[in-house]
Order: sequence, then C-alpha cells, then structure tokens
Amino acid sequence: TVGNDNNSDENNSATTPLGIVPHQIRGSLVSYTLMTPTVPAFVHCTGCAAAVVDAYRSDKMELVYQTCQPRGHEALETLSGLTEFRAKANAQLEAMEDDDAMWDDDEEEE
Repeated sequence: TVGNDNNSDENNSATTPLGIVPHQIRGSLVSYTLMTPTVPAFVHCTGCAAAVVDAYRSDKMELVYQTCQPRGHEALETLSGLTEFRAKANAQLEAMEDDDAMWDDDEEEE
C-alpha cells in the first residue's frame, strides 16, 4: 500500500497487475510452506513511505540514480525519516540505560 498510512479497506485491498505485493515472505523448512504476513506499512519504510513515493513520482530517474550511489541507502533513509526515527530511538535507549545505571547505583549503596 504505497504512500498511504491509514488503515482503511481501500488501503488494505490495494493490488498491482500481478497481485498484492507483500512486504515480507516467511518460509518454513519444516513444513515447506510460505506465509505472507499482513501488517500495516511502517511509516518510515524506505520502499513505500509517502515521501519516497512522492520523490519517485516527481523524478523517477533521479531517485533511482541517488539510491544506486555507493551510500544511496542513506539518501532513502533520510528521505523516509528513518534516520531521524533511529536517532530518537537511540536517544531514548540511552536515557533508559542511564536510568538503569542510576537504579543500580542506588542498590549498591544499600
């Protein structure tokens, strides 16, 4: 579901001429089966985030060219907002680790 973040029926039934394009395909070697889980699209997906789709629609060749450069993945990550999302997540994780360290120090004093 390209560039649409809501959970409407229209969003869930979007197809292509070849059928629904899954974000994941999971397989089981034990039962020799494939499964395509249905989950909402990640807002910062480098393949279908609204900003990525808009950039592709406005200048396909430039987006593909930038992405194919040696560090092209960084351009997609920045465009989709994934870089900022990771930075915020890392800051929150560090804050949690600092809180844990503070609690550990309090326990040692007792």
